[in-house]
Amino acid sequence: MDATLLQSVPVDALTALAVLGALVLVGRLALRVAWKLVVVAALVVVGLWVFDVVSAPFAAALLF
Repeated sequence: MDATLLQSVPVDALTALAVLGALVLVGRLALRVAWKLVVVAALVVVGLWVFDVVSAPFAAALLF
């Protein structure tokens, strides 16, 4: 038995390992993008809330 470890592993297992690695890389990229979208959405919501709070007295003054 002079076969190396790589030669003794079935091709199907290597293919499955390669596919799993690719899925992990794609999943990490998707999580990075999703996290950035969540942060941007939160900043937009906070910005709109602050704008609403700050502009409410001026809007009320314009109505009367």
